[in-house]
Amino acid sequence: SVVVDAARLTIPDTLVTSFDVVYGEVGFDPTAVEESSIVTVTGREYLFSNLTPETEYEVYVRNRKDDKVSDWSRNPVSFHTLCAPFVVDADNFYVEDFESYEANVTDLGCLVQNYGGSANYRIATEMEYYDNSSWEYVKKYPSNGSNMAYLGSANNSWLFRAVQLKAGQNYSISVDGLECSSYYEAKLSFGVATTPDRSAVTPCLEGYALPDRSDWERVTGYFTVPDDGVYYVGVGIAYGGGTVGIDSLVIRTEACIPPAVTIAAISDASVSFELQSNASYWEMYYSTSKFDADTISADSLILVENLTYAIENLQSNTTYYYAFRSYDEEDNASSWTAVG
Repeated sequence: SVVVDAARLTIPDTLVTSFDVVYGEVGFDPTAVEESSIVTVTGREYLFSNLTPETEYEVYVRNRKDDKVSDWSRNPVSFHTLCAPFVVDADNFYVEDFESYEANVTDLGCLVQNYGGSANYRIATEMEYYDNSSWEYVKKYPSNGSNMAYLGSANNSWLFRAVQLKAGQNYSISVDGLECSSYYEAKLSFGVATTPDRSAVTPCLEGYALPDRSDWERVTGYFTVPDDGVYYVGVGIAYGGGTVGIDSLVIRTEACIPPAVTIAAISDASVSFELQSNASYWEMYYSTSKFDADTISADSLILVENLTYAIENLQSNTTYYYAFRSYDEEDNASSWTAVG
């Protein structure tokens, strides 16, 4: 196993129980290493520590019995330490626009891939789908710049970035997403884990269905962490399959995050909402027409001071749209919830 500054070597079972181990950056000569740098291991495992982040290492092993040793292993074992965690705070937010990579590569630097089957992300400058209505192939391009991360066949495929986070701080992760499959429904998920492993993720957004063969859509999830430390924040296609592009990945702090809103009760003339939030107060807006929450007039906003809120005297058999946002004790506003 490999982390930011350490790696654990496991030696297969043999009749030999004592080994010499030596390591260095790629290309070093084990025969030129001083004896003081050679480690004798009794057992099957050895932990290399105090390594340099984002560095390729090679390891050579030889058998030892008392004062007799074999030649060094002909082919070294290699490993690459992970990137140092990015410190996300009020002054620094993480941005990955995929512009620093060449097209078609799957080695995405500090982004750790973890996926089921053979599906993985690669860099693409465009993606294509067949439009059954026009009988033509249609191309889609990155939302910004020249590159995007492209997933040709989703199978619970995740990208993680190691970040340094603090307990009690609000965070968000967001990407532009685009699904281009004619046959599958691609669903986007965000999550946080202590290792870059999709099975260990605590989701903060799960199974968000991207519009089929439409325009890019900005999707955001919000989260906190229980303790100060290094976490792996990830974006994945958690269900289904299909051709998906993501672009402009951002992880940042948030002074205030939107509430989680559910409809507790509804009738022909009223509706009751329940909010899950630790904010000081909230605002909401509703209309019979779909709207862009960021263009709402301040005069039309409704102050909400409790975690339950009811609207009365609604028109029966009518579709209403609504959105909420939070305020903290310093009157910092969150973004709006998605228009429901």
